[in-house]
Amino acid sequence: MQSLSLLCLPLLLLFNTAIANEPKSSQQFGDYVIHYSSFNSTFVTPDVAKIYALTRDKRTGLVNIAVHYKGKPIPAQLEGETANLLQQKEALTFRLIDEEEAIYYLAPFHFINEEVLHVTVTVTPEQGGSPMTVRFSRTFYEG
Repeated sequence: MQSLSLLCLPLLLLFNTAIANEPKSSQQFGDYVIHYSSFNSTFVTPDVAKIYALTRDKRTGLVNIAVHYKGKPIPAQLEGETANLLQQKEALTFRLIDEEEAIYYLAPFHFINEEVLHVTVTVTPEQGGSPMTVRFSRTFYEG
């Protein structure tokens, strides 16, 4: 398990870097905080992509969502979509990544170079609670 944790460390560092580069990367709803980021899938190393069965492609991005309740990661149900400026939409299918001390969700999506996408994600904590929605926009570039 320790070797898997060491292999996953670059993925966590990548997410932290991706989150740090966004103007606002979290939203608070009472005791809940939803952290979010999105980035080109080519930022994920081939080794990490293989472990998590992620597709690396210059026109594929990833949305990353983590939900915390009172500072601790919790599981949740997520529904979301991307929409471009013409309101063409793509549903997001999130996949759980549970690394014991970190729980987050990844969803791939497609884009064209220099495309502005609006991302909407509704999060419902599995422990109960009302749905919470985060929205953000980002321009994506082929990588």
